[in-house]
Amino acid sequence: IGSGEYSNDTIMVYAKTTMVLALVCGVFFGGVLIVLRPVIFMISQLPADTIALAKQMLLVTGSSLFLRSLSNISIVGILRSGGDSNFSLFVDTTGLWLVGIPFGLVAAFVLHAPTVVVYASFVAEQFYKSVVCVFRVLSRKWIKNVTR
Repeated sequence: IGSGEYSNDTIMVYAKTTMVLALVCGVFFGGVLIVLRPVIFMISQLPADTIALAKQMLLVTGSSLFLRSLSNISIVGILRSGGDSNFSLFVDTTGLWLVGIPFGLVAAFVLHAPTVVVYASFVAEQFYKSVVCVFRVLSRKWIKNVTR
């Protein structure tokens, strides 16, 4: 970006395509994970209650994989590569310290929620990151000349 080889419109097409592919892959592999949950634990010697909890946690993981995929691709693959590393740092830091950890703490210590709900509360961080990153990418503010 910045060498003049690609126009900003072309860069945006690549960025949008990458985000759509991240979403599609996240939905697909999340679905595969959800479908394979029973098979994953067939050969294990774990107690039944441990397997039940692990299956619930895999359901949360599979259901939210598209968010993790979108946020990671947006932050690392698009924003950083476009020279917007300060914003990437901002989103990662605020997502963790202002969304993820507080939601987890409230779920665990205020609401006394079950383990799987506490785990699911951390998905709020990925939701926050995904929404903020989509708006940032669409704003084109991340496209900077990285050749200077």
